[in-house]
Amino acid sequence: MKEFKVLLTAGLIAAATLSFAQKGGRNIYNWSLGGRYEYIGGVDGTIQPTMLLGPTFKYLLDPQRDIEIMYLSDFSSGENIYGLFHVFNPFPDIPQNFRYYYGGGLHVGRWKSAITTNAKFIEAGVDGQLGLELIGKKIPLALSFDWHPEYNFVDEKGQKQLLLVKIGVVLKYTYKR
Repeated sequence: MKEFKVLLTAGLIAAATLSFAQKGGRNIYNWSLGGRYEYIGGVDGTIQPTMLLGPTFKYLLDPQRDIEIMYLSDFSSGENIYGLFHVFNPFPDIPQNFRYYYGGGLHVGRWKSAITTNAKFIEAGVDGQLGLELIGKKIPLALSFDWHPEYNFVDEKGQKQLLLVKIGVVLKYTYKR
């Protein structure tokens, strides 16, 4: 199963990087598919810094709102699925293909316990996101950089946990109908 997840992620990233099938200017897209790399910093010494990878799908509801589904995993101890809602805004006096976004959503995941051997636990909570996106004008690619804090209502110890140090980078193929 780990090999399948690694191959799926690598395939999605390769498709996003190598797909240049569309022509013309690209300011707004209808949907995108890509790969995400996320760094989670340690919190009060309770967790070690972690890197997560996975595919992401974004569908624009209109030029200023979208929904995004992400699957992120460290490929050894667990995985999370995220559902997020974003609002986009262009910067004043800057081309529309460079914009900022903010939003929030929910996540749920399954992880191996660091306390008990071979035990698994469910993690669930709410997320926020604040980021920048650059959309290619001549090629169907977009690059995003964001801050993605999360608050877990359910975690391994049955306690609530706030993760503030979560930074993500996304490269995605964009499609415009």
